[in-house]
Amino acid sequence: MVQEHKSLLRDYLTELAADYTDPRGVAAQIHIMIEGAMVTSSLLGAEATRQARDGICAVLAAAEGSRGK
Repeated sequence: MVQEHKSLLRDYLTELAADYTDPRGVAAQIHIMIEGAMVTSSLLGAEATRQARDGICAVLAAAEGSRGK
């Protein structure tokens, strides 16, 4: 069940990143940050979420140049 959920989440993120040249790459990076935030939140609480958000924004900013090509 856990593997299925992770796979569905990655598929969903890939769909959301469809406008980028490498949607799977963008989705994989975001997925890892989401997973890390969920694990780290047990130690850092909301700070883990803020850090993941900032990291995801950086991934999207870096990938922005490849969008829509």
